[in-house]
Amino acid sequence: MLLKFRGGLDSIVIKILLGLLIAAFAIWGIGPSMLNVGNQNVATVGETDVSAQRLFNEVQNRAQTMQQQFGGQFSSNEIITMMRLDDQVLQQLIAQAAVTQHMKDLGMRATNEQVAKELLAIDAFTLPDGSFNRDLMDQALRQAGVTEQELLNDIRDGISRGYLLNSLTNEKMATSNAAKALYTWRAERRKATMINFNAEDITDFSAPTDEELQQYYEDNKAGYMTPERRSYRYILATPNTFADHVEVNDEALQQDYNARINEFVQPEKRKLQQVTFSDEAAANAFLAVVNAGTDFVEAGASVTEFTAEEINLGEFTKEDLASFYNPTTAEEVFTLSDQGVSRPLQGIGGYSIYKVSEVVPANSRSFEDVKAELAETYQKERAIDLMYDFQKDLDIELDEEPNLDALAEKFGLNLAQVTNIDARGLGENGLAAVTTAEEYAVLSDITKRELGDEPEIMDIDPRDSDKGIFLAELTEIKAPEQRSFEDMKAEINTTMIAARKLEKAGELAEQAKARLEQGDDAIKVAEELNGISFDAKNVARTADANSNLSQNIRTLIFDLPKGQIDFERSAGNAGYVVVRVDEVRPGNPEERPTQVAAIVTELNAAMTNEIFAQYQAYLLNEYKPTVNNQLKQQLFNDQPIQ
Repeated sequence: MLLKFRGGLDSIVIKILLGLLIAAFAIWGIGPSMLNVGNQNVATVGETDVSAQRLFNEVQNRAQTMQQQFGGQFSSNEIITMMRLDDQVLQQLIAQAAVTQHMKDLGMRATNEQVAKELLAIDAFTLPDGSFNRDLMDQALRQAGVTEQELLNDIRDGISRGYLLNSLTNEKMATSNAAKALYTWRAERRKATMINFNAEDITDFSAPTDEELQQYYEDNKAGYMTPERRSYRYILATPNTFADHVEVNDEALQQDYNARINEFVQPEKRKLQQVTFSDEAAANAFLAVVNAGTDFVEAGASVTEFTAEEINLGEFTKEDLASFYNPTTAEEVFTLSDQGVSRPLQGIGGYSIYKVSEVVPANSRSFEDVKAELAETYQKERAIDLMYDFQKDLDIELDEEPNLDALAEKFGLNLAQVTNIDARGLGENGLAAVTTAEEYAVLSDITKRELGDEPEIMDIDPRDSDKGIFLAELTEIKAPEQRSFEDMKAEINTTMIAARKLEKAGELAEQAKARLEQGDDAIKVAEELNGISFDAKNVARTADANSNLSQNIRTLIFDLPKGQIDFERSAGNAGYVVVRVDEVRPGNPEERPTQVAAIVTELNAAMTNEIFAQYQAYLLNEYKPTVNNQLKQQLFNDQPIQ
């Protein structure tokens, strides 16, 4: 409540902890409605109560604020339901009550002088000359539905809560040395020699005999069954179903164009590359190399720890560049032409040199240019609205008549039929009978159903209800049957050959490892064993978008000490890769002070979260909240609270 008037206490740590505390208690919820509750309590934490009246007031205040933000498109009750504000606010009040109870037990209580000082500093209660005005306070309290005593209690609790939470942590828990050690580990780069043995390339293996194929079939007979097949029918309703019912007019499209003007009128941009040095001399030396004709990215990657991905910054407007860096950098960079390179520009991280890899011209699209695009979006959005209206009618009809034939006929929808399909969406001919995302959603639901289950409205995508709904009815289940050896012989033969090739690749990898340990040349070993030798020169712990190393091989490279050799399966079990670590280059934190500082902040946040998690566990164990379920289910209906 105090936060509503003042904006909270000043400490950033306290703000973070309060936010975490509110989120952490998200295990209690209440349902929507409202009644005459008098002085009843909707929750109790220890000996601290959460009144139903206060919960109602807080929820209504927040709903009204959001209603204004939404431009009045939704009523307060609709917002409460859609946003589950009752749940959110109750969780906050329970969290506050737990901390308040702990403060009581600790004997922490702000003095009257401290409360008065905070009260007099609330902006909503002061005149333009800075003096406190009781009339303004009374008016604000009436609008918020809060009594003066509740406000004073909140202020007192807020002050005490600030001291309590501030005592749990501070902003300097992580040391620079710890951050440097972590950076050294994270930024480590390694060089490795590798030999790849692809199983598909193996020719020296024994083909399985008929007897071996028959034995393999007998040993794995349970795995050679026809899949269960199901038949079903369904009704599908998506935004496309209602698109033809949407009327598009120029006035509405013009309003949309004005609201999205920033999308259609874009200033000139620069695609930038950047390399930063700790001192100006190093930056000038790099600039001389680039001006002599060396590629900017290659030169930057060779003399710094920056990767190609880090050197390529992306697109910036002049305003963006001034905001992210500084106005001087923005001014100079935007005087450069395509492929132009700047002088060393000093910033927080050191001396940076920028290259314009491309000039992206300004782009202005008129209303007429984008009218068709706007119409398509307008039609899609209004079709979604119509779809939601349809769902309400469908729900009513479904309660009265849960029959797909009747529903399809009443609403003019197609009743689709699917026969003898397996869980992968394949028909008896082995071809895909299910091809769209909507059809797969229906199939996924039908695999969980039993014969006789009544159809119910289901979202095509539970994460996005805008995609549409369906009703499905299972009509037949065809049980699995044993497949004969003759039917499976070719498949078994392929499986056994693949396994023998992979086994042979593993044997070759073992031989290659032994020869490398004896000092043989990797290229020679690869040629004689029919493998492929290659070097990985600058391997990072974390893969980037251009990496083709599988994670298990990357892990092996960083698990092995320098000079050690081992092998692992390649990606997708396609073979084996032998790895010898040739060089280990730890990261140098002295060259990246900005990144080290960021790690200090990261560690402090992690430690704060950990400390708070322990504090939360203590509160949950010490004060187990109880919720009046009957009362909470009766809140927020259309009856005015007394």
